[in-house]
Amino acid sequence: MGNRTSPLNCFITGIQTHNIETNEDAIDYFIKFGDKKIPFKFEWDIDLHLPELSDIEKLILKGLALNDLWFDDRTKIVKLEDLKYLIQHSSYPNSPNEKVSNLLFKLYDKQKKEGEIIRFGELFDLDFVNSLYFRDSEECNFYVQVLDNAGLVVSENNHDGYCIQYNITFNGLNKIFESLENGKNSNNCFIAMSFGDGMTEIRTAIKEAVSDTGFNPLLIDEIHVESEQTINDGIIVNIKKSRFCIADFTQQKDGVYFEAGFALGRGLKVIYTCNEKDFKETHFDTNHFPHIIYNTPDELKKRLIDKIEAWIKE
Repeated sequence: MGNRTSPLNCFITGIQTHNIETNEDAIDYFIKFGDKKIPFKFEWDIDLHLPELSDIEKLILKGLALNDLWFDDRTKIVKLEDLKYLIQHSSYPNSPNEKVSNLLFKLYDKQKKEGEIIRFGELFDLDFVNSLYFRDSEECNFYVQVLDNAGLVVSENNHDGYCIQYNITFNGLNKIFESLENGKNSNNCFIAMSFGDGMTEIRTAIKEAVSDTGFNPLLIDEIHVESEQTINDGIIVNIKKSRFCIADFTQQKDGVYFEAGFALGRGLKVIYTCNEKDFKETHFDTNHFPHIIYNTPDELKKRLIDKIEAWIKE
């Protein structure tokens, strides 16, 4: 532990803590959630500042923590401003459509075979409910009924109207597989970068990092754009098909800023990269975001793989 004893329950999740012994001026502990062991490191007086967060901000942070979408650098001593930054720059289901889609995928993850009937006692477990970014089991149950009414699941309820078991319908399975091919649940990564001279090795490093982590790299100059589309239309269409974006600012091309901004505006995670010699020229609109600053293509590839494994894959 740091210079203060860890709380009995996590500041963010409320789950029982386990101390981590360190010599740092910090509060250090981890929690267990399912098969995950999630570490936390806070400044020594973080509990004095947490009341400044709203209830919805606390709910978002708990959802991010339980989905292991915490800070990439687990050695970082987290302060209040860091928590607000994480909320602002993280991707999580926000709209009703996003919440119902996220729930459908979570229900799908629990089945071992198509058509399986799943007992759903977890619906009454607050930690599971919060991991779906729902406030309580009533809200979660409401969205299960939305899926049922849409014909995507068949649910059986108890006398209080709460779901106790479900199975995903044929239409639900089709909806899932359509989503896996397009958008935030896809295996596509849109790569925004300069196509100028001297970029071949960097291009190869980025593509190999994406492929080696199980994703499909999309570069606009390798995609067949329909004759009735402009290049910009093709860029927008393929960003919409992607789960995340890598934006490399080496050579400072204006198009990369546009593509990264569009991806961020759609709620996609964006990994920012730049060669060290060019980073000092990056625009202030983006250079405050964490960047992978590299000197060689090999260094870029390795650090990209680490970033994708830690931040994109769950």
